[in-house]
Amino acid sequence: MSKRLAILLVGIALFGASGWSTWQYVTQFRPQPIPTEVLSLTTVASPSPSTTTVPVVISTAPPTTEPVASTTSTTVPVVYGRPVHLTIEKIGVDDPLVPINLGPQGELEAVPFTIAWYQGSVWPEQPGPMLVAAHVAWAKDGPDRFARLTELRSEDKFQLANELGEIFTYVVTDIYQVDKEDGFNPFIHDVIYANKTEHVLWLNTCGGELRPTGSFADNIFVRATLVPEEG
Repeated sequence: MSKRLAILLVGIALFGASGWSTWQYVTQFRPQPIPTEVLSLTTVASPSPSTTTVPVVISTAPPTTEPVASTTSTTVPVVYGRPVHLTIEKIGVDDPLVPINLGPQGELEAVPFTIAWYQGSVWPEQPGPMLVAAHVAWAKDGPDRFARLTELRSEDKFQLANELGEIFTYVVTDIYQVDKEDGFNPFIHDVIYANKTEHVLWLNTCGGELRPTGSFADNIFVRATLVPEEG
């Protein structure tokens, strides 16, 4: 058996034919920049005269306020905890979340072999989109943490933990494949940031056609919603 054929068979056994191509050639995952004009949409709105403000304690982060309609002057603290761990049993993910900010070009890029949570997005149970991202694979080091993200299907469930020890269950509702060049900005504006009242967790990686340059043509977005607690 030739050396080249042996490498091919090992690659197919590990990742499938398309996965082997990814492992062999892809250099790094690099989502397109998030448009700056939509970043402020995650900011809590200023209270209107007809509402009373409720202090929101977000663990160790600076407190913010959210407008909450009320007929009394009583304030009720709402406690949120920073997301710290993601478990998706179906695709072999059981990792801490690494908080990151946008890069100098507005890009959202995880450190290799980690799963990143964008700190400019919301925390568990807060209304709005939460953004979590990871790489697919590397030419020399093999598959990264979201190498199997496209195996998720509608109704699949997974868990996310916060720093307060609370465990939240999410259910997959949709999987999108978005062209990086022409579809990314409209998707961010019209889909991800369109709903600012429902808490939605978005898992993001690269996918689609693997170009000769080693980059993928598309982004993969998995949309998941929070499952209400029973009782």
